[in-house]
Amino acid sequence: LTSLDVPDAERHAPAVVALLYGLALRRLATGDTTATGTADAVRLLLLGALPRP
Repeated sequence: LTSLDVPDAERHAPAVVALLYGLALRRLATGDTTATGTADAVRLLLLGALPRP
């Protein structure tokens, strides 16, 4: 997050980790072998964390 210039990266890191763990758990539960939607989910989460121009 720091390399993406997200302000307060340390504050947002737990939410990103929780999102990734949740998506991984969902893939395990459903038997899905792809990571479809992971990039979109992270992008939407970061969109809320980044300052608006």
